[in-house]
Amino acid sequence: MERQAEAFYNAIPKQKSAYFTGPATFRTLDYDGDGLFNSLSIEFPVHYPRGWRIAIHARLEDATGKVIHPDVTVMAMNMVAKQDHVITIGVDSERIVGRAADGSFLLRDIRLWDKRADRLIDVLPDVTSEPFSIASFDPPEPPEAEKLKD
Repeated sequence: MERQAEAFYNAIPKQKSAYFTGPATFRTLDYDGDGLFNSLSIEFPVHYPRGWRIAIHARLEDATGKVIHPDVTVMAMNMVAKQDHVITIGVDSERIVGRAADGSFLLRDIRLWDKRADRLIDVLPDVTSEPFSIASFDPPEPPEAEKLKD
């Protein structure tokens, strides 16, 4: 089962740099087929030249503004001639269940960094997912001690 939402992106043309090439997209993933989501995946289409090291940083909040993850981050290095990529940040259901309220997720302060020069090179506007029920996410496994009591 998969869901997605989109945001507008910075369409200013860039030359010989890295930049977002489209909107951020939310997807939910059910790896084990039990009908519950195991993770929330956020995909960013990015252009960056061969040899570049980049990082994407953002803050994930629930619909009430409560921070679920203060700095979702992914780093990538382009080792191939291809320059257009989709970079994915995953947030496990364990981080979401117990920290988030029902409703939409908000991704704020979306920033693309050039790690070679440690400088900000592009930003995306905040993006909001479609509404979700937290009950649709796989709950965390109980600690070993609780498993033994059953």
